[in-house]
Amino acid sequence: MRNGNNCLHFVITRSKLEESYEDVEYMLQKGADPNQLNGKGFSSFHLLCQRPNLPIKFFELFFRYNTDPNRFEERRQPTTPFSFLLIKEQDEDFALWELFLQNRSNPLLKCDYNQRNFLLLLLSRTTLPKRSTIKFFLDHGYSIKRPTNGIPLLSLLCNKNLDQDYLEFMLQIGTQINPKLTSFRRVVSYGFTLEHHSVARSLIAIYQT
Repeated sequence: MRNGNNCLHFVITRSKLEESYEDVEYMLQKGADPNQLNGKGFSSFHLLCQRPNLPIKFFELFFRYNTDPNRFEERRQPTTPFSFLLIKEQDEDFALWELFLQNRSNPLLKCDYNQRNFLLLLLSRTTLPKRSTIKFFLDHGYSIKRPTNGIPLLSLLCNKNLDQDYLEFMLQIGTQINPKLTSFRRVVSYGFTLEHHSVARSLIAIYQT
């Protein structure tokens, strides 16, 4: 088919996908491969995970048919289905994330051109993630202490929503900062530039001794 899409790819891109559950189920029952990539390097499951606010039953359906949650799409910036969920600017859905983890999804996989894992993806959002979101992954045993691509996590906290309480939370859960790194100095200077004076001063005070 055009662009390498099979029928399942086509259905997933419908504007009113919520009304097409039975069609998707029928195609999977008849042997449609949820892991098959189209001409752009996306599986139908990658496309599904990019759709906003879908009922969880769609994802439960795909997992019943041997869907691989860790399949990279084949582009210059490869990304897993779960990563698409984390990047989306929408409310956290812990039940959906739990479903992915139960079905062998690995949030520690390094995705996209910048080699970001689950936390770096969350911190790349326009709005910083809720603390409950980060705690969800910590409660499931995923550590945040080690930056996955050599960038200290606080270099991503230069966000207009950053405040003193959020900084203290990140430090309490084990975020590591190396004051000798350029990125640390950038965080401090950026804090003053954006008038996050209390945040920048806190960072300096931590390493004055």
